Amino acid sequence: MLISLMGTSKIKTKVCFEIKFLNNTCRSEALIDTGNLVMDPLGMKPVLIIKKELAKSFLPDRIIELTDLDDLEKGVKKRIRLIPISKNGATHVYVGLVPDEVVIYNNDKKQYIDVTVAIDKEGGDFGGFLALMPFSAINNALG
Repeated sequence: MLISLMGTSKIKTKVCFEIKFLNNTCRSEALIDTGNLVMDPLGMKPVLIIKKELAKSFLPDRIIELTDLDDLEKGVKKRIRLIPISKNGATHVYVGLVPDEVVIYNNDKKQYIDVTVAIDKEGGDFGGFLALMPFSAINNALG
């Protein structure tokens, strides 16, 4: 479900964001998605879903193609999540991570948000964007 958000003077459907993880950074735009209700079951945080192509720009392949948590260093392993996502009537499990930080840029202001990041390796439809930003993660920041 994709719904435009009404501001005081314009409709806001996308947001610029930056993710930092393990001394790597990526910056992109995300579609603001009010239908993204996915939550990290451990941290109970909203989940920013990114496409595999975007993940490849800043994450090592061993995380993106994760098959065994024991292949990761202890410090990294603690920051990996398995995120259950219901899609098209079935439950999928995405690899997720707790980033160093996620920042959104709203009216040239930098605002930190608290989300878990999940990687969609299945090629979902993101409306032409590389990420789906949960509205619940940014609703206070957009005000």
